[in-house]
Amino acid sequence: MKYCQDITEMMERTAVERIRLSDKIALRFHLFICKTCKRYYEDSKTMDILLKRRFKKIDQYSFSKLEKEELIKRM
Repeated sequence: MKYCQDITEMMERTAVERIRLSDKIALRFHLFICKTCKRYYEDSKTMDILLKRRFKKIDQYSFSKLEKEELIKRM
């Protein structure tokens, strides 16, 4: 079984590149048994979605109060 640090690094790699099937299986298995890593993974995906949505236009660079509250609530 992989350690949490290895898994978090793998999670971050999945955001920018494809990973091997064996790594995908290891990631899914670890997320099934480790609730902390699962929560980190969900939060990381949420942050990616919110940041992509927010920075569609480069000149918009600040979060509204409502968005900040939503981020805090999701974390």
